[in-house]
Order: sequence, then structure tokens, then C-alpha cells
Amino acid sequence: MLSVALSTLRVRWASFVGTFLALALGVGLMATAVPVIAATGSVADPAEHRYCAAPVVVVPNTTIDVADDSGQIQHTAVAQQPGLTAALVAAVARTGRVVEDHSFYAQLAGGPKDQVGRGWSAAEAGGYRLAAGRAPGAEDEVVVGGGAASLVGRTLGLLTAAGLRTVTVTGVTDEVRYEHAVFFSDGEAARLSPDVDALAVYGPVEAVRQAVADGSGGPAPALVLTGKERATADPHHAALLAMVDSVDTPLGLAAAVAGFVAVFVVAGTFALSITQRRRELALLRLIGSTRRQLRRLIYAEAVLVGLLASAAGCALGLLGTPLCLVMTRVLASATSA
Repeated sequence: MLSVALSTLRVRWASFVGTFLALALGVGLMATAVPVIAATGSVADPAEHRYCAAPVVVVPNTTIDVADDSGQIQHTAVAQQPGLTAALVAAVARTGRVVEDHSFYAQLAGGPKDQVGRGWSAAEAGGYRLAAGRAPGAEDEVVVGGGAASLVGRTLGLLTAAGLRTVTVTGVTDEVRYEHAVFFSDGEAARLSPDVDALAVYGPVEAVRQAVADGSGGPAPALVLTGKERATADPHHAALLAMVDSVDTPLGLAAAVAGFVAVFVVAGTFALSITQRRRELALLRLIGSTRRQLRRLIYAEAVLVGLLASAAGCALGLLGTPLCLVMTRVLASATSA
């Protein structure tokens, strides 16, 4: 039956063109979407983030639990949340070394719009390394994250919530992908932003959890994050998830629709083909073919068309996946800018 199916396809190829194209395009779209979705899956859990080098991170709980009319608990995000309390910071500090992270608005003249100011000690938690110069010491000294070495020693204007000021660049760090930071001395960072936004903790995890529970002074005032959970403490994490979702959702829907359309087109085309070939099939029955053999003939034709169309679709996927990834990066860059 396989040789008969091959002969049928060779003679009646025009009747299978629609099936071939629908299946090839559907497989091509799915072969493009699946690798892209798989690639973006790792973006949601980045290896590099603001606290990637800290074993434990303690952050304020930025949600409140509200019961709706049906009694279901809804977790509602709070727009602004006070920093960690002094009592909690002191309790966690007794478990081992801690580094306070004070984050605030700080943008150098001509710097990125999303530039942020932080204390120099917090740079260690994000894996920053000095590329040139030295750490800031005085209140008017800064280190520029990912800056050019030529900036060292220059005096630049810097805008903060308190207004425009002049600072001297004492050093620059290697570039990181997750933020653009300007590092002040720890004392100056604490003065500009007294609230402790996060604690990078280097003590035992269980001791930290117990310290947070004992020094809380209220229900769930802070979260203890370890492992992949630490990435959620990065302010850019929510925007990153939104960007990933904006890529995965339309691609997944497009692939699913293409798959369903391809299936229905193939089924409809073969049903029409069988109807148009009733005389031919009847003659085959007349010369001794059984119903089982005719079914095997139709199945063989479907398998052959499916294999050829799927191979063509996979080839289209190999061409389309790099283009789709490039477009995803361009959209991500435009969104972040």
C-alpha cells in the first residue's frame, strides 16, 4: 500500500497542495513559537539580579491580605511600603553579617532614565566589581555602575529628589544587565534614603527566619527570600515578567490556533479527496481490495503528506526562530528604554 500511496501522491499532487501548505505553515509557526517560549522561560528566573550574590534577602512585605465577600483572601499590592524597621534590622543583624540596601532616585547628567542610587556596600550583593578607581568615601563621591573608565576623576551633575548636586566619580564597575546604578558611600545613601529597602544577609537561613518572626512586631512584616525567590526582590522583576508574558501569550495562542487550523484543514481535505475518489476506490474494491487495505491506503497518504509538510515546517522554524528572537530583543529594548 505504501507504493500505491506514493503513486497516488505523484499523480494527484495538486489535490494535496492545500493540505501540504496548511500543515507546513502550522508546523513552521509552532516550530518557531516553542523554542522562543522555552528560551523566554529562563528569562523569568535570571541568574543575575540585584541580590544574586547574597544567600538570603529580607524585604518588606509589599502586599496586604483582604477578604472579599465570599471569604476568599486576596493578596493586594501596596503602592508604597515603609522600609524594614530598626528593631527587625537589629534582630536579623544578630544572625550574622548584613548589608543594608537603600535605594533612591539618582540620575547623572545624560545618564539612563532608569538610573538608581544605592549604597556602595550593597554592590557586593549584586555581583558588582570595580573595573577602575576606588570606592566612594565622601558625601560628594560616587561610583558609576557600568561606566566608562574615562569617567574616573570627572565632576558631573547628578539629580536626586533633593535637587541637582555636583559629584566626583571615583570609580566605575563592570557592566551588569539588570540595572543602571550610581553608588554613594553608605552614610550618604542612608541620609538620602533613611528607609532600609532590603537586607542582604549572610547568616543561617533558619536563624534569619526566626529573627524575622521574633522581631516582626506585626503580621508578616517582612519576607525571607532564598534561591530563585531572591530575584523577586529586584524592582525590575515585575517588569521583566510582564515583558516575558507579552511574548509568550501571543506566541502560544498563535501556535495553538495554527495547530487546530492545520488539523481541520488536513481532515477536511482528505474527506473531500475521498469523496472525489469514490469511483477510484470502488474500482479498487471491485478488483479485490478490502476495506482495511483502502483505509491503510488513505492513512499512508496522510502520513506521507504529514511527514513532508512537517519537515518543511521544521525548516521554516529554523529560519523563523532566530528572526523572532531578534524581534523579541528589539521589543524588550524599546520597552525598557
